[in-house]
Amino acid sequence: MDRHLQLLRVVQHVAEGGPDYSFKEDIVEGFAKVIAGGIARIILERSGSRRPSGRRPTLLRQFIASVQKNCYRHRDLEFYAKELCVTPKYLSRIVSEQSGRVATEIIREYVIAGARLLLSNGEYNVQQVSNLMSFPNASYFGRYFLKATGMTPRQFQFFM
Repeated sequence: MDRHLQLLRVVQHVAEGGPDYSFKEDIVEGFAKVIAGGIARIILERSGSRRPSGRRPTLLRQFIASVQKNCYRHRDLEFYAKELCVTPKYLSRIVSEQSGRVATEIIREYVIAGARLLLSNGEYNVQQVSNLMSFPNASYFGRYFLKATGMTPRQFQFFM
């Protein structure tokens, strides 16, 4: 967690930088992928094995990779099940068996990590983050964020 906070501080520094950082969006996106990869590693480590073999562990890795790639646009389990050519019920069961975690919680963690990253860099307001994260409106994003973190997006920005 400390490493992720350090990365967030680096991202904030890059976002606040002047003309020296001409590729701010690419840099922020790269750091978001690094953070997402760290979360994936933690989830896989909690599942009891870093390099499991077989269809079920492979499905878990594919699920996590898909969530990393698509969490800015999709928050529903049905999307990921369709991507992996399985039913939502089967995907949910396999993810739970392999990781000890609920699939929708994993999706929520990635969505919130991305939202925190965007909110913490100071370049975007809550409405813009809501749009970037493909929420239907800022109010829904605020409720989603509050339920997951215990604070509103504005409160989060204030404490960053």
